[in-house]
Amino acid sequence: MLDTDSEDEGGGSSSGSGQRTPELDVKASLEMCIYALDLLTEELNLNGGEGDDERGVMDGMDGIKEEQQEVPEIWKHTECGLFVTYNKKNHRGDWRLRGCIGTLTKTNLSNALKTYALVAALRDHRFEPIQQGELEKLQVGVSVLSRFESCKVGVLNDWRIGRHGLIMECTYRNKRYSATFLPEVAKEQNWDHQETVVHLLRKGGYDGSITSDLLDCVKLVRYQSTKYQLEYTEYLKLVMARNKKREEEEKVVVKEEIKVNA
Repeated sequence: MLDTDSEDEGGGSSSGSGQRTPELDVKASLEMCIYALDLLTEELNLNGGEGDDERGVMDGMDGIKEEQQEVPEIWKHTECGLFVTYNKKNHRGDWRLRGCIGTLTKTNLSNALKTYALVAALRDHRFEPIQQGELEKLQVGVSVLSRFESCKVGVLNDWRIGRHGLIMECTYRNKRYSATFLPEVAKEQNWDHQETVVHLLRKGGYDGSITSDLLDCVKLVRYQSTKYQLEYTEYLKLVMARNKKREEEEKVVVKEEIKVNA
C-alpha cells in the first residue's frame, strides 16, 4: 500500500485516453469527519495529551468510545483511496496545514479512516503530534478518491486545475521520484500545469535543474475526490446533541421497562 502525505490539497471530464475505474458509491461526508474526530479525541483523552489542563474541551465527551465503534455498513464494503487532513487556525484566523496522510491504493474505507484519522494527526513527520490544547482550533477534512486515469504520455496539461488530483512518477538518471497532490492544491497555490508538476518533482525529492529531458520522463495519473470538512467547535456541538439524544432514548427504554415490570 502506498502511503503518502500532502502539503495542501486539490481534480472532470477530460480528453485523455486513460483507463477509468468505476465511480464510487460513497462520498466524503459529515459522518466521516465526526468519526475521525471521535477517534482523535478518544486517543488524546486516553493518553492524557500534553500542555495545559484541557478538561473544558473534554467535558461532555463521555460515551465517544462506544459511539465510534458503529460505522455505516457500506463503509465496511467499500474500497477507495482516502486522505485525512488537519488544519489549525492561527492567531490571524487563517487555516494552516497541521497534518495530512492517506493512501492512494484502494483500501477498506472503514479501516483506512480509522487508521489515517490518527496517523495524520500524530505521525506526520513534518509536524509535532497534535495535542489536546490544539483541538478547539482544528478543522478535519476527509477526502475520498476515485476515477483514477492515466494522462496522455508526454502531456503535462492533460488534467483540470481545481478538479483533478495528480500522482507523479518519474525515473530520471536511474533514480525514481513520486508524489501526489490532492485536487485542491494547484488552485489554492495558484500554480499552472507545469508549475504543479515541478512542485510534485520537488516534493518527490528531486532537487536538480528542471529540464525538458526531465519533464519528458514524467508520468501522470489524474484522479478526483470528494471532500468534507468539519471544525472542532462544530463537532463539539454535534457530539453534545448526540449524547443528549442517546440519554433521552435511554430514559424512554427505562420507562418502558418499568411499565412492563409494574
